Amino acid sequence: MPKPNPRTAADILEEAAETYREKNAQYGDSYLKHGVITSTLFGGKAVLATADDFNRYAIVDLIVVKLIRYCNNFYTGHQDSIRDLIVYGSMLEELDERARNRDGNRAREENSRLVGGER
Repeated sequence: MPKPNPRTAADILEEAAETYREKNAQYGDSYLKHGVITSTLFGGKAVLATADDFNRYAIVDLIVVKLIRYCNNFYTGHQDSIRDLIVYGSMLEELDERARNRDGNRAREENSRLVGGER
């Protein structure tokens, strides 16, 4: 039996556009809200200087995405987002503990500097 012709780039683009339409119908334009929310959470300033900082920020970023998705489905709920939040929360706690164990006071000093109003 002959193999079917592989998909063309145009086929793939059409499939991707359909996926976008389906996900956008479910999640709304969450990508348009993301920057404002994340910037607000960090007081308009986030300094990412180490691999640990970037790792922790990436998890916070994923949490923001899942919160937006949940809120866009608030009246029906969105179990996948809630489960992901649980997982991402535990991953963030692990990263925090690793940083504290390794860096000791650096994390506490940085938090007090940023949270204490010196932004």
